[in-house]
Amino acid sequence: MAVEWRHPDEVSLGALRPLMETWTGLAAGESPPGALPPRRALDPTALPRPLLAHVKLLQRDGRGWYYRMAGTAFYELSGVELTGRYLADIERGPYARHLASLLETLDRVRRPLVSEARYLGPAREVEREVMRLVLPFRADAAAPDPAAAPADVAVIGAVWETCVENAVTSTTLSDVEVGACRALELPGVN
Repeated sequence: MAVEWRHPDEVSLGALRPLMETWTGLAAGESPPGALPPRRALDPTALPRPLLAHVKLLQRDGRGWYYRMAGTAFYELSGVELTGRYLADIERGPYARHLASLLETLDRVRRPLVSEARYLGPAREVEREVMRLVLPFRADAAAPDPAAAPADVAVIGAVWETCVENAVTSTTLSDVEVGACRALELPGVN
């Protein structure tokens, strides 16, 4: 996935801004400077309640990425309970490829990502427009070199606009048109 580099002030985060501010505050407190914040530093209940419904926490283990937590808005959108399930077991087709690409990019750049996408239904009409804020965390708080620890945890905040009535779920989409993916340049973050 191609990535554009942007300063956070150049990207409109709208309702996701409090999530970005939370991550920035956690990253700023890390030692050495530039280390990803550990997952244990994030308290999802401290996020504004309406935003929490739009947040997913994913973690990678030896089998792959799984949902540690998924806000209620994702269940309401898809009708599928994500918490505790592996991506490979429930996500299919273009959506699965798009999400995998985002997570691979996150691991490579180790910076917050803002991704925009349009989801197309069977007749290739735009069903939904989505903006995601994808934030990297490290799983191991006691990593020997926190600045080089992999991004084994991702927090994804997503907001969407449904463009047609009776929009399809992610498992029946025919395609995903990926818009811009922006990595955010932050002072003191490697």
